[in-house]
Amino acid sequence: MVLLLAAQVLWERRYAATGRNPLFVPALMRSPGFVAGNVVALLWFGAVVAHIGIVTIFLLQGEGLSPLLVAAVLVPSAAARPAASGFSSRLFAWLGPASVTIGLASQVLALAALCLATLWFSGDTLVAVIVVTEVAAGLTAGLVEPPLRAITLGFAADAFRGVAASFLQLTQRLSATFCVAIATGLILGTTGAPPTTVDLRAGLLVCLALLIGATVVSRSRLEAAHRQRAQPAPLPAEGRVTYRAPPAGASAPSPSGSECLDHIAELENLLEAETTSSSFTDAYSQVKAEQETSAQNWDGTR
Repeated sequence: MVLLLAAQVLWERRYAATGRNPLFVPALMRSPGFVAGNVVALLWFGAVVAHIGIVTIFLLQGEGLSPLLVAAVLVPSAAARPAASGFSSRLFAWLGPASVTIGLASQVLALAALCLATLWFSGDTLVAVIVVTEVAAGLTAGLVEPPLRAITLGFAADAFRGVAASFLQLTQRLSATFCVAIATGLILGTTGAPPTTVDLRAGLLVCLALLIGATVVSRSRLEAAHRQRAQPAPLPAEGRVTYRAPPAGASAPSPSGSECLDHIAELENLLEAETTSSSFTDAYSQVKAEQETSAQNWDGTR
């Protein structure tokens, strides 16, 4: 492992020396928001894929359902996900990055309910509970994935968007590989016997822990980084207008006439706004009319 990491570092440095973007771009690795988004995606995606995998194994081997019946049990969850994805943009516009945290927390509740159900139910009743909780999980997954991807990639500069997207996909796939292996090992065990509700619960608890971690990181890190990025940056020195106070005992001159036009134009450019009314409106209109009259007279004398 150490040799692989050393080889990766050497390869990244050599690749960057050619002028191309390495996979581990330093600017991305130093971005708290991008790192937090990848951590949330890593924990969430691994939990979701592992969760689906062990539920499928339990239904096939533990409950003895046919593959077609298992597919029928899981189809409502699959249909709920794209339906919720269509609503995720409006929810994000309303709540901002908190929509990701709310979606993750809702998924935690759905998975916790399924874990508790394995203590009390079995057979057809447990299968019915699985259908309901999987629909809830599908809905919440649809609410989480699109805004999470958009927020995470939003921390990457335009020049690094392609590398950032590839890195995010790599993070999720590696997480899914490890999490599926761990959860599957827990539900199948080493005896070769069909999985029981105890085995299912053991695997689900691993997924639940991952989802809780994703929720905590989303709330404490990702939301904070998004708020910090949303704050307006201070104006550069060349974009500021400095006004000197008049000497002691002297009254500040009031701008009038064409000076009003100068000040209003400066403020409009500075604020990127358009003046609709002000205390200088009369002077503004008067000078503007005078300028238009002068221009017309000039055109008439030519």
